[in-house]
Amino acid sequence: LALGDQRLGTDELDQLRHAAHEDVGRDHPSVRVRRELRHRTVECDASQAGAHGGGVEHARAVGPERARGPALGGGAVTLILSRYPIKRHTGPWMLGAVLVYGVATTVFAFSRDTALSVAMLAILGAADSISVYVRQSLVQILTPNRMRGRVTAVSSLCISASNELGEFESGVAARLLGPIGSVIFGGVGSIVVTLLWAKMFPALRKADKLELPELECPLHPAT
Repeated sequence: LALGDQRLGTDELDQLRHAAHEDVGRDHPSVRVRRELRHRTVECDASQAGAHGGGVEHARAVGPERARGPALGGGAVTLILSRYPIKRHTGPWMLGAVLVYGVATTVFAFSRDTALSVAMLAILGAADSISVYVRQSLVQILTPNRMRGRVTAVSSLCISASNELGEFESGVAARLLGPIGSVIFGGVGSIVVTLLWAKMFPALRKADKLELPELECPLHPAT
């Protein structure tokens, strides 16, 4: 771990980490050591990314905001949707949100401005919230009653597995392409897949209203 001209050896770094895990009180020296370790780790991330350029170069400057950006954007859009839900053109809304997600990710990779990087992360989170909102609603509303449980199970399985597979893919891409290249790869990949899906699945592209279809069987059959 290097910070400017100051280098931490393996033994010293292990001691810092060991002390950081000893949470024995707010005023204990280990708490200060934990803050120092966190500070130096962020510094190391920034220095490594600085060799490649791009938005990750601002890792230290962005700091906690880097994690808050998607949450702030997603939370704001969720509150808006709770008051003003999407009623028409749901297919274009969902595909457009994924497209914006990819564009924001790509811009973040190239960004050299801290404010722009945080803004892209907020937009990324907002677009993801719209995509999830429409996708989950379509699965619940448009799936026939007799198949809803199975379709929901498959959808949940794919979504859960995608997190672990995504982490694996990100790690491999970062190893092969570097931190900046892996982010660009993910953003461009999202854009390409969205355009392909819009072409291959016209019914999804043309999805309109989030409304319950006509019931297959009346709830109260005539006698």
